[in-house]
Amino acid sequence: MGRLAPELVEQIAAANDIVEVIGGYFPLKRAGSAYRALCPFHQERTPSFQVNPHKQIFKCFGCGAGGSVFRFSALFGLRSSPLLPERPQAVALAGLEVLVVDDNATNRRIVGDALADWGVKPEFADGGTTALQRLDARPAGAPYALTIVDCNMPEMDGFDLVERLGPDRAGRAGAIVMLTSGGQPGDAARCRQIGISAYMSKPVSMSVLREVIERALSAERGAPTLGSTTRPRPSALITRHSLEEAQRSLHVLLAEDNAVNQVLATSLLKKHGHRVSVAADGLEALELLERERIDLVLMDVHMPRLGGYAAARRIRAGEGDSGRHVPIIALTAQAMKGDREKCFEAGMDGYVSKPLRIAELFAVMYQVLAARGTASTNPAASPRREAA
Repeated sequence: MGRLAPELVEQIAAANDIVEVIGGYFPLKRAGSAYRALCPFHQERTPSFQVNPHKQIFKCFGCGAGGSVFRFSALFGLRSSPLLPERPQAVALAGLEVLVVDDNATNRRIVGDALADWGVKPEFADGGTTALQRLDARPAGAPYALTIVDCNMPEMDGFDLVERLGPDRAGRAGAIVMLTSGGQPGDAARCRQIGISAYMSKPVSMSVLREVIERALSAERGAPTLGSTTRPRPSALITRHSLEEAQRSLHVLLAEDNAVNQVLATSLLKKHGHRVSVAADGLEALELLERERIDLVLMDVHMPRLGGYAAARRIRAGEGDSGRHVPIIALTAQAMKGDREKCFEAGMDGYVSKPLRIAELFAVMYQVLAARGTASTNPAASPRREAA
């Protein structure tokens, strides 16, 4: 087993998914796999290239300074679509006033309970007429931050309600989120035309609804002020499809004190389209969580100053009853009996043993994220609530 310089590990990791690193060592299981991992080394902007690996690599094979030369040509298409949008910065919901318009009392209660859990002050309207009356009574200088409208209401549906707002009421309504039991062709275009921020089909889990609200409020901040007399048109309609597209690109916090492991994990995550912030210990991880919006934490359990278990406990304590729960996956040096229980006792959502294996890492990542999007990972937690 030979030691590779970190820059070589980074090149190999970015090139192939078979790399496994333990404390800076590169296990060469068989020559064929290692040669395939090295093939992507190349000179930039050259369609045909030669591979001249560093002499350290040949030492790993027990060879001299000589080696083989590989050549191939390849054509690559240009990116046809823009980069995926980043998640918005965290939005403080506590204290915001939101109008919920739905003819179904059960739906009003479910949405209202979730909003109250997040510190939001909900007001309710059982139909379009009542909603217009509430908006008329609202002071122009104190608009709602958001209005959640059911599309499928009798007498006056959600679209009719929004179209009847006019400039003054629109300024009092804030960002508009529409929920529908059955979408129709042309609904998205109609939403864009009349200035609706988000359009979501039911059922909607409360975690998804919160993300929709945060995105709608973030977009509204870039539009005319909430007290404006014109209905701002969102830059992009928020839908299930747009959320799925955005969720493919995550902002991952990697808490790892080993420099080589930092390079490896960062390269692999970036290769799969994710953004990475690196912390060398638990204290740095806590500081980054305070400053940045993080979607997922990969936490080494053994770090100086503050270890992973202690850092995870502090994160959970800081979240308190806010409704936030950043997923944390433990990175353990070896899978020992009792590790799973230690991770969950510290408030972590999953764990992956080192050396990192690509398939296992991403399987656990998306399993944890899917669980957070549909139900709590805590068996004792209350059942998921959905807007029916």
